[in-house]
Amino acid sequence: MERTDTGWNANVGEGFSPPELPRRKPNRLPFEVYRSGGAFFLTASVRGRRRAFSSSEVVACCLSALRESADKQGIEISEYCFMPDHVHLLVVAPDGADVSAFMQRFKQTSGFACSGLLGSDGPFWQRSYYDHVLRSR
Repeated sequence: MERTDTGWNANVGEGFSPPELPRRKPNRLPFEVYRSGGAFFLTASVRGRRRAFSSSEVVACCLSALRESADKQGIEISEYCFMPDHVHLLVVAPDGADVSAFMQRFKQTSGFACSGLLGSDGPFWQRSYYDHVLRSR
């Protein structure tokens, strides 16, 4: 017998079909958007919302990785703001520059270095990031 939200169900078997689960909204825009140029507002959070950016060494390490990643991908960092447990970025990408590759490189490079500074194992960053395409000046 199996417990369900409405009680015990003894007839789980061949005729059973689970209820339809709601579809999760994708958190990424279509791939072309990230390569078509424009301005993007990005937010990346530290795993477990740990207050890692309370340390000036960690901020300096991330800032170095941010600049290196931007240079490699041809992306301009217009503004940035390090909060205790996350970072906000305003970036401008020319046509053909890949914003998702930029974020992947930044998070990988900075995450490895920052984990070493903090003496921690495991990922530094939370999975994925939040993005908003800016549509006007």
